[in-house]
Amino acid sequence: MGSFFVWEVAGLQRAADKPVSKKLAQVLPGFLPIPEADTQLYCLKKKSGYYHTTDCCSQIKGKRSVSTLTYGELGEEENRKLKPCPLCNAPAREETIREFNEAYAEGADH
Repeated sequence: MGSFFVWEVAGLQRAADKPVSKKLAQVLPGFLPIPEADTQLYCLKKKSGYYHTTDCCSQIKGKRSVSTLTYGELGEEENRKLKPCPLCNAPAREETIREFNEAYAEGADH
């Protein structure tokens, strides 16, 4: 199962700056996989504010200034302000996924 599949199964959109929904916590009790550091992502060179899972996302498709970065590069200073695109279901940042996994782990108070 790929990193992005769990979001599709849940049928939910989420953003890094919003709390995790209780519905998602019921569907996925305690574990969301963290994407590999070399997972390719896309953004606009002028930094539109979002990173994307595909260069075919309607927010960046056909734009000339699309550049690539890896999931591991999201932690670099120049990429710290980028948010996951809710349209192409980009994965949350590692720290957000870790917080979710800790908060909704089996046996946790939730």
